[in-house]
Amino acid sequence: MKRKMSSREDWITSGAEFLVANKKDTDFDGHITIIKIKEVTKPWWVKYHDEEFFIFDVGYCWTQHFPTNMHYALTTVFNENNQVIQWYIDVVKQYGLNEQGIPWYDDLYLDIVLLPSGKVFILDSEELQNALETGEITQFDFNLAWEVADDIKRSIANGIFQLPDLSIKHYKQLIDNK
Repeated sequence: MKRKMSSREDWITSGAEFLVANKKDTDFDGHITIIKIKEVTKPWWVKYHDEEFFIFDVGYCWTQHFPTNMHYALTTVFNENNQVIQWYIDVVKQYGLNEQGIPWYDDLYLDIVLLPSGKVFILDSEELQNALETGEITQFDFNLAWEVADDIKRSIANGIFQLPDLSIKHYKQLIDNK
């Protein structure tokens, strides 16, 4: 299982501004991070079926939401015009804070992408299966990953997964208060 840092220190070495906030209100309880990309050596893009999207470029901003007691982290990618490009949901075993108060998470490989158009994609199911077969995760972890992913997909389909909308609201609040 991979432990990942929300600061993305493994691939953002410079040219980014990083902010962590703890938020607790009636809509959300957890930690939020913001990465504002100021310079890049090369823009990154992803392809989902036949559609390509830039997700990392100058002026882009990534917010990450780590809801308390949940087994997922939501990354929202905003372009330079503050428009949402995608919501990327990492299914996680757990998350916590390091000594500096920066969130980390234990990635359970399975990911969900939600596009503003409403399209939903499940990613990396082969990685999850391989992690089970090689003993990197337990059967419990494997089942948890699928249970969380299925719950999120069902919540999206039923229109009750509120975190994408909250991510936009929180982004605006945090950027305005900065």
